[in-house]
Amino acid sequence: MGYLEFLVQTPWFWVTAAALSFAAALRCFLVSLLPRRRHGGRTSSAAGLFLLSIALVLLTLGIFVPGPQRILDPRLLLLAAIVVAVGVGAFLFPLLAGLPLVLLLTLSLVLFSGYLQSWNPIHVPGDLAHLRVVSARDGRMVVEVIRRDELQWDEPLGRTVELQGAALGASVELLELHPAYFLLGRRYSFRLHSLRGYTFDHSQGAFVETDVRELLHGSGFQQGASTTPDTRGTADSADGARALVGRLDAALREGQLPGMRATLGQARPRRVGVLTAYALHLTPPDRLAIEPRN
Repeated sequence: MGYLEFLVQTPWFWVTAAALSFAAALRCFLVSLLPRRRHGGRTSSAAGLFLLSIALVLLTLGIFVPGPQRILDPRLLLLAAIVVAVGVGAFLFPLLAGLPLVLLLTLSLVLFSGYLQSWNPIHVPGDLAHLRVVSARDGRMVVEVIRRDELQWDEPLGRTVELQGAALGASVELLELHPAYFLLGRRYSFRLHSLRGYTFDHSQGAFVETDVRELLHGSGFQQGASTTPDTRGTADSADGARALVGRLDAALREGQLPGMRATLGQARPRRVGVLTAYALHLTPPDRLAIEPRN
């Protein structure tokens, strides 16, 4: 799902657009009531009627494009009220309120869009990654991890993790955004946290964890950063980006980022067969499972 497709499929986008158009119409009607604006008042009233009709069209699209049931979310009424109130003020005082709000919104979008580059977007339900055990012997298995957009089983990608055990599990960091953050183009994001090996204990009648291999956030593999003179500037930039991500991660864990919730999900262990394809699948709200794939 692309960015534009995500926007048109969420009622929060349509309600926000309709509320902004309604706020602009209110501004035109208020301006037309000002004294000594007889001819200008007529123009403002006409513009207000046009913008009001645009708001009705946008609201109608918001009902039928995402689906009539999704527009019944009571939080959308609060969103519309806030957008109208803020929008009227911004349109009446563009330099005092409008421009600072636009700059603040742009800065926030740039900051959080950059932060979300360390997360992988996912539109649930969907596959987070594909897994395949390429070999298993002496109680150990070698697991190949393939990103869902690189599914080419015939080509050896060389991204393998060795685990002790006969059953496979996985842990994933899940990031859920409030629907009001629709401009970021996603609702859910994830990071591969770790793969886990298990053996079945017949005396307990349950799987017992035997091994854990942590994965690099975002890609799934740890890689050393080069610090040669030719790449030192790039490394410094990467260090700065990692520092920013670390600070935002800490704020996220401490609950300091409103409307963002991070959890650590874990898929139940599953016995796996050699050269059998599996997918790490996510279904809402946060159910993870390792499922076979043909």
